[in-house]
Amino acid sequence: MTQEPGQPSASPRGAAPPPNRCFACGKDNELGLKLEFCHRPEGEAEARWTPSPEHEGWPGIVHGGLLSTVLDEAMSHAVLAAGLKAMTAELRVRFREPAPSGRALTVRARVAQRKKRLVETEASITGADGREYARGWGRFLCVDSLPDRGGAVSDPRQAPACG
Repeated sequence: MTQEPGQPSASPRGAAPPPNRCFACGKDNELGLKLEFCHRPEGEAEARWTPSPEHEGWPGIVHGGLLSTVLDEAMSHAVLAAGLKAMTAELRVRFREPAPSGRALTVRARVAQRKKRLVETEASITGADGREYARGWGRFLCVDSLPDRGGAVSDPRQAPACG
């Protein structure tokens, strides 16, 4: 069997890895945000993102649903950085100020505590000047395994370390 041009190469087990279509961090989702997170082993994650006009709700202001998505994804990556497998069980967001589109934003998340199968996290989105636009709190439920996300970071050793 020959490989078609442009097709992903087969994995060592003979099957091509599935595409990573995660809306927030997937490289194979042409409509996605393509966030690139770095991890710290103590359960922290960070990414930078410049929202475009397509991400607006009101003119010049990033849609709150997208800010919530970015906070959730950052907290998920913090959980992975801590070496845990978990999925979002609860998400709470407080919008502090309207987040402007077209300006670089930083999202940072950390694992706050773990109680048996429940992992509590928190995250914030800030501007270059340190102004906080949104803050989120999440609860994640530990699971035995996660679905294969086609090259998405599910092993914290695969993510770059934060500089």
